[in-house]
Amino acid sequence: SSDLSVLLAAVLIVLYPLLLPRFGFYPTTGVWLLALLWCAGQRNILWALVIGLVFLVVVKLVFQMAMGIPLP
Repeated sequence: SSDLSVLLAAVLIVLYPLLLPRFGFYPTTGVWLLALLWCAGQRNILWALVIGLVFLVVVKLVFQMAMGIPLP
């Protein structure tokens, strides 16, 4: 199970940059982060959703609003 989780996480890491241009930063990152958290053993879906939402809000505030860096 641990080996499978590591393999799935590696696949997710490879897929992430390939999916960004097609679906955009926020949808890709949100789904990707949920999947990566699942691979890491996070099975509480509510907690995973909170982590994902907070991460996306912080990224938007820091990169787009504070620094003016557009995300793909």
